[in-house]
Amino acid sequence: MARYDGIEFGIRGTETVSTEEMIASSRAIGFNEVVRGRILAGNYFLLKRRLIADDFQKAWDSGVNFLLTPVTLGDAPHFSEFSSKDNREQCASQDYCTQPVNMAGCPAVSIPIRLSKRGLPLSLQVIGKIYDDGNLLMLAKWIENAANFPQLVIE
Repeated sequence: MARYDGIEFGIRGTETVSTEEMIASSRAIGFNEVVRGRILAGNYFLLKRRLIADDFQKAWDSGVNFLLTPVTLGDAPHFSEFSSKDNREQCASQDYCTQPVNMAGCPAVSIPIRLSKRGLPLSLQVIGKIYDDGNLLMLAKWIENAANFPQLVIE
């Protein structure tokens, strides 16, 4: 939003008292409420993304090489449970554990570990440092072998 000041970019406001007033006037004229809301929301999420990435970086800087987390908070819902909620609700619950990794831009892999009491897969997420994909995949392969998750047999 800083570029759209009415001097180089955007509509020039009518205020002439000061440069700050002219810029504020330009932005008030040039952006409606929806645009201002989207700009502010975008800035908020970029800040949130940076803070999440900083938290991961602190972990890496402290000597941690990998993080292990669940992929979801439980096993998969039945279709009737899944379709009873809208997409936003489903994303909020199903992607809760994977969203921070995506926002931070860290590589991660999900590995099925065992079956739940309902016979559905439960998985582990292995998160690695940026550009350390090779070591991440080697660890994931080791965990996959150690977990010995039952293979799907297709007849």
